[in-house]
Amino acid sequence: MAIIKCIHSNKAIILHTQNRIGRNQKVSTIHIAESDISQSHAVIEWKNGDWYLQDCSRNGTLISKKYLHHASTKLKENDIIQFGKDESTKYQIVNLNPPVSYLISLSNPDTIMELGNFEKITDDQNEEILFYYSSNMSWKAETVSYSIEFEHEKKYRLNNEDWLFIENEPLNATVDTRNLVDQAEFQFKISEDEESVHVNIMIDGLELNLGERSHHHLLLILARKRFSDSKEDLPTNNDGWVNVDGLVSQLSKELYKSVDEYYINILIHRFRKQLFGLKPYGYLFSEVIERKKGKIRFAHPLFNISKESQLSIA
Repeated sequence: MAIIKCIHSNKAIILHTQNRIGRNQKVSTIHIAESDISQSHAVIEWKNGDWYLQDCSRNGTLISKKYLHHASTKLKENDIIQFGKDESTKYQIVNLNPPVSYLISLSNPDTIMELGNFEKITDDQNEEILFYYSSNMSWKAETVSYSIEFEHEKKYRLNNEDWLFIENEPLNATVDTRNLVDQAEFQFKISEDEESVHVNIMIDGLELNLGERSHHHLLLILARKRFSDSKEDLPTNNDGWVNVDGLVSQLSKELYKSVDEYYINILIHRFRKQLFGLKPYGYLFSEVIERKKGKIRFAHPLFNISKESQLSIA
């Protein structure tokens, strides 16, 4: 994430995708009270992969001693930006990294957890917490036991500590990745005795190899249910759903052992964790298993299933 620093106070400020600088405290992301600062003096924003400053003021802005007035310029690292005459209005660009969402500790504001495509921590109960950006363009935290969908500027209790979530995602990135997901195809390759299930994800000629895992049996059951329902011409939002109780019974037979709903949660958690480790695009498919009360389904529409070398389902 990008950071600028007030030279006078040495205070660091994280840049959001759009930042308003001015004397009007109600609308300014960065408030400067000096009288020669306009109510809405300037805007710093992330655009087309770079950071830009747009001057909107009556007096103009100095950027590394170059005068800017009612115009826009691309920023560079170590630029010195001076919005007014006073030394307190001078800021330095520390870095110009792309914007990312983050969690800030309320007990120690200097502690910030940047959220890239995927992060994980272990809590004091030794339970792993996965943080990931979902297909509905929201950040989530998940353990085997619970799931949280974050909302901008809301407080959350994680690992016995209070955190504030700040959403800071560049919109153009979400559009590009959505296209990748829509074009991808899951390929299930199962052995003749169906004891092993190999899964690949094909994205425009790129193969993401998930290998053979026990949680792939869960995916296979759900994919077959979705294929079966597709023959019934059900509405897309209604097909593929499996009752969890029935899934427990079927999966117990597939894995030759007794399982319960908690074990299914473990399999889903392991699957998501595997996706997050699959570079470069595995994290984009973190929501292919969809849930609602008492039911679960495979949510991706493009897939095929083959047994040995023979195509079984497409």
